[in-house]
Amino acid sequence: LNSLTGFSGFQYVMLGGTGESLTLKNGQNLIVTAGSGNTVTPGSGVDSVIFSSGTNRINATASMLNSADLFVGGSGTDTLAVTGLGTSASHFIAGLAGGLTSFEQLDLSGATYLDFTLGGNNQALTVIEGSNDTVSFSGSGNVITLGSGTETVNFTGGSTTSDTVTLGSGADSVTFANGTNTVITTNANFTSSQTIHGGVGIDTIQISGTASVVDSDFAKVTGVEALKLGGSGANSVTVGAKGSRPPAQRL
Repeated sequence: LNSLTGFSGFQYVMLGGTGESLTLKNGQNLIVTAGSGNTVTPGSGVDSVIFSSGTNRINATASMLNSADLFVGGSGTDTLAVTGLGTSASHFIAGLAGGLTSFEQLDLSGATYLDFTLGGNNQALTVIEGSNDTVSFSGSGNVITLGSGTETVNFTGGSTTSDTVTLGSGADSVTFANGTNTVITTNANFTSSQTIHGGVGIDTIQISGTASVVDSDFAKVTGVEALKLGGSGANSVTVGAKGSRPPAQRL
C-alpha cells in the first residue's frame, strides 16, 4: 500500500488469504485483520494488526513504530521482528506501550544498539538477540525465554512483579525491579558470566536438573534471596564470599 500515491481515507484492510505480504501506507492509521501465514510491515501511522491463526510475522523498522501500535497474534506462532541501528553513544529507542498480545517471539537479530520497551502484562515471549540490544518490560507476569546470544532484559517500574526469565547459553543480564520473580536456568548455563540483579521483593534462582554450583557462579548475582534446586541426582552447592554478601546484595 505504501507505493500507492492515491491511497488515503481508508481505516480498515482485510487479508483474506494465506501467505500474503503487505506493507502499510506511511502516515495512515490502519487496522489490519489477517488470516494465517501472512507478513505485515507497519507504516509510520498508528497501526493495528490482528492475526487470526497460523504462523505470522510483523517486520517493523524501529523508526516506524509508534508506542500506540497494537499487534495481536493468532492461535499459531507469531513473531515481531524489529530492525534498527543505534550507536554505542546513542542507542535507538523504541517500544510498544501496550506490549504484545498472543505473540510468541520478539526477534531483534537485525537490530544494533536498540533499547526496546514493551508494556503490557502476561506476555510469553522468546527473545532473539541482535547486537548490544536491551529489552525492558514495564508490566507484570511476563514469562521470557532467552536464546543463545547475549541478551539484556530489564523489568522496570514499581508495579512490575511475578516475572520469570529462562536464561540461554549466552552471557545474559537480567534486572528485576520489584516483587517476587524467578530466573530459571540449567547447571550448564549458570556461570559467572551471567548477571542477575534482584529487586525489592523475594527473587529466586531455580536450577533445573542436577546442580553443581560453586561460589564463583554467584560473582554477578545480587539481590536474590533464594536458590531452588531440581533434578533427582545429588546436588552440590558451595557458597563463599561471593554468595554471602550483605543482606541487600546477597543470595
